[in-house]
Amino acid sequence: MWDRGETILLIEYYENHSVLWDVLSADYKNKIKKQNAYCEIAKRLEKSEYEIKTKIHHLRTQFLQEVRRVKQKNSGQGTSDNCTSKWEFFDALKFIKND
Repeated sequence: MWDRGETILLIEYYENHSVLWDVLSADYKNKIKKQNAYCEIAKRLEKSEYEIKTKIHHLRTQFLQEVRRVKQKNSGQGTSDNCTSKWEFFDALKFIKND
């Protein structure tokens, strides 16, 4: 089970490993570097790599759903740059947003 503190730490570690999320990174397609990043995060959080990958997948999915929901809510109000979400991890995950 993931508590809020562990989830925040996971997001911070995930952000620090741009190879996992930055499609513009030269190493984004390097499977070995990605595997090493997942392994490092798993060791730091004392979780399995499977748990890390699964949690990241769920966080990304929820974040992208929130982005779509907020954009739909704000459509017709100009740009969506001022969009907000009440989901507690929304702001922490904004680094993965591709505009």
